Amino acid sequence: MQSFRNILFVANPDAFRDSAFNRACELARNNQAKLTLLEVVEKIPHNIDFSEFEITLEEIEHRLISERRERLEELVSTINNGTKVNVEVILGTPHIEVIRTVLRGGFELVIKSADDPYRISGQDLNLLRKCPCPVWLVGRETQKSYKKIAASLDVDDDYEGHEKATRLQLNYQILEIASSLALAESAELHILHAWRAAGESALRGGFLTRSEQEASRYVNKVERLRSNNLNNMLEGFARDSGNGALEYIKPEIHLLKGWPNKVIPSFINDNDVELVVMGTVCRTGVSGFFVGNTAESIFNQTCCSILAVKPEGFLTPVTNRVKQP
Repeated sequence: MQSFRNILFVANPDAFRDSAFNRACELARNNQAKLTLLEVVEKIPHNIDFSEFEITLEEIEHRLISERRERLEELVSTINNGTKVNVEVILGTPHIEVIRTVLRGGFELVIKSADDPYRISGQDLNLLRKCPCPVWLVGRETQKSYKKIAASLDVDDDYEGHEKATRLQLNYQILEIASSLALAESAELHILHAWRAAGESALRGGFLTRSEQEASRYVNKVERLRSNNLNNMLEGFARDSGNGALEYIKPEIHLLKGWPNKVIPSFINDNDVELVVMGTVCRTGVSGFFVGNTAESIFNQTCCSILAVKPEGFLTPVTNRVKQP
């Protein structure tokens, strides 16, 4: 089962004791993990003239860091479950400094509350796209534990060999995380695959117009292919993992016909799903395109939290540097 042993919680100064923090503490306790609380203080523009004030820019930044550290340490004092907790406060651009902290500290998971509970922010989207480890972006949650979790998988096999292998590994990783959380939360697990029959509209009414029977046969064939691919992949995961998690959970399988950024949010809303675990790669090979498209649509159209997973070998465009004193 998936175990996170080094967790980074990104603190929001406007909502310190929030559901994301509670989840980070609970996950750290269950995994006997090290938990680090990080807050990134945005730099004050250096082109502002402070000559009329009795304080320098450096003194302001130092006071901000000291104040935020005190608040985080006060928050740590409320944790009484034996979890080992560290505190860091850094100056810089939030998503960049979070990623640099991940690179320095070898973190396995980032958890944070969404900057905006109703629409994904640019900072959060950059973090989902570029962070090398899984990112758990907590949305508008109202309950202590999840009742329904979804795992979104890609079992389209029309890829080159190396990309197909990457997709399989990513699907396994998504299933490992989703099944582990479903067991821990005693939640239902729903496995989703969004699919389309390419060229269907042309067959049904475009320049390739064919009979309804021919068009239906083609669409049904694509659906059967995806269904077989999904079943084979699930059987492979159950065999290779050897932990019996899926057999115990008995997940519900859903083939959703349509574009992922439309049918997945619709399914989430119709079925009150609270967390979706999903991957971050796409057919074009452009890193982050899939998560930028689908995750943004999911978050903006639902009240669902997102746990975005990267494939093995993912390289972030953010470079590390020496930690600030």
